[in-house]
Amino acid sequence: MSELSDTEVPINFEKRKRESGYLPYVEFIGTAHFSKTSIMEVMERVQELRPDAVALELCPLRYYSLQRLCLNCPRRGSCDRKCEFIISTDHLVNKDTDIWLVDMDEREIHHRIIRNATNRDVRNWLSASRYVKSNEAQGLQLWEAGRKEEAMHIFDNNTEIMKRTFPSLWTVLIDQRNALMAARLHYIIQSYLDRGLKDFKILVVTGAAHVPGLKQMLRNPELAFDTIRRYGIRFTPPYRIRRVRVD
Repeated sequence: MSELSDTEVPINFEKRKRESGYLPYVEFIGTAHFSKTSIMEVMERVQELRPDAVALELCPLRYYSLQRLCLNCPRRGSCDRKCEFIISTDHLVNKDTDIWLVDMDEREIHHRIIRNATNRDVRNWLSASRYVKSNEAQGLQLWEAGRKEEAMHIFDNNTEIMKRTFPSLWTVLIDQRNALMAARLHYIIQSYLDRGLKDFKILVVTGAAHVPGLKQMLRNPELAFDTIRRYGIRFTPPYRIRRVRVD
């Protein structure tokens, strides 16, 4: 069973968020989405760390869509190609663990991209996208072969191409989403501290391209909220899915 909770932001959260960085409370797994290597890494790390919470780069719409795909898959139970997000929750069996969905809503992402895109941006991106797609495939092959540094060099290059040719797309997909995800991680950590918890660990599962920016914003909490204000993003709490221990 799971319960979806959408609590209100505490009135004094804005003040508390400035006091210290939150990086010591989290561990990141940067993934290449839907890669077998990432799936195995996430599965093993969940079992080793036994985190008190897992935070996923998903919104509720995408989370439940992925769940339905797995539930309706004819290979359910034997498939080794589940996404790393669903795998991370599958391996929390018999553990009373919070699952937090921290990403921007998929519909808001699309709205922001369309609202800010220019015809020139779209033309430039169409010209570059074939090259980017080819690079992405090559990077995924390297990732699966365990050559992550080489893969990340390719992925980072693709991100730079996006930033140069389609800056409004990069702004939404990377900068704005990082800010909201970091602010929501701040909220989660502070809520645990407010309950008197001190020795806890949150496993954050997100695409590798987001990890550097999220770490920077967790070291400097004010940066995330400054970015949110600059882009006019309304802060709303993350969605919590409460797992119930089954003995």
